Amino acid sequence: GRYAAAVDHYQRYLQLDDRAARVLYKLGVAYFENGQISQAVEPLRKAVALDDRFAEAHYLLGIAFRQQKRRDEASRSLTRAVQLNPRFVAAREELADLDLERGRTREVLSQLEAIASLESGRPERIVNLGLTYAKVGRPETALAMLARAAERWPDNPAIHAARGRVWLEIALTRQD
Repeated sequence: GRYAAAVDHYQRYLQLDDRAARVLYKLGVAYFENGQISQAVEPLRKAVALDDRFAEAHYLLGIAFRQQKRRDEASRSLTRAVQLNPRFVAAREELADLDLERGRTREVLSQLEAIASLESGRPERIVNLGLTYAKVGRPETALAMLARAAERWPDNPAIHAARGRVWLEIALTRQD
């Protein structure tokens, strides 16, 4: 929690070796956690320039860009993080949220499907995906998915609540 002190520490280290990607990343994290989002960008950019395979740095850079409303750059950074580590659920979640903001339905569903697949033991992932399908106008797909989830987890109230929400939306839409 002492991010300002961490910033000073990492800056001193970088005076000795300014090509240490991990230290640049840690400096970016310290700035970010200290609420200095714009200052976090430069060391994170340098970190990925030195090590383009550094998924965590691409991820944090994407979040920083997103907070600055630089959506195209955020999307590129988050996409790169997912390319480097397809199992990076947090990066997929951020990318799905960003795509949702941008109205990119197909991309949102793709990310949520991947997350549900990666975390197939977590029913809340299926619920989230099902509700998203319903939200984008595919309630039948949502109901089928939630029905399978209800068979797998019959005592999970979130699944049953989600099914009820989808059925209610269908009824309201069709004025049943």
